[in-house]
Amino acid sequence: MIIWRGWGGLALGIPGLLIAIALAIASAAKMLDGAGGIFVAVAAIIGAALAFLVGVRFNRTGPEQKLDEWTVARTEELRRIVAQAPVQLSPQFAVPTSQEEAFAQVDALVAQERLQVRPRFIDQHTLFFIPMQFAAIAVGAGFTALGIYLFMQGN
Repeated sequence: MIIWRGWGGLALGIPGLLIAIALAIASAAKMLDGAGGIFVAVAAIIGAALAFLVGVRFNRTGPEQKLDEWTVARTEELRRIVAQAPVQLSPQFAVPTSQEEAFAQVDALVAQERLQVRPRFIDQHTLFFIPMQFAAIAVGAGFTALGIYLFMQGN
């Protein structure tokens, strides 16, 4: 059974690590009664926010930059090919009669390929098949609820 893919485990690891640090601080300060629950809740919220930001970077921002780089490289590659001689790039296009028409076909083909390739780039880091940034919200909510419960039990 696949629990996480890529760095998706960080959606659980980052809040968990901050909660462990918060509990260590609470233990050192001898505040493990009801106040320890508040430490857990605050650490869970901060950890979930950090995991969400890391998830957005890993699943959206970074992949979109890589996809943009791929698009530029693919466009340059195809433009070099059609600049040498007019060739039919795809069965859906006729053989271009001018270089401008060939470049327009390159742009159209790359736009189609980008739509097909995009799913391979985004949301590659998951926890239980949920993208990391969204799993972080659920994990943070669960740990926050646990912290509030511990606070209520301690008072």
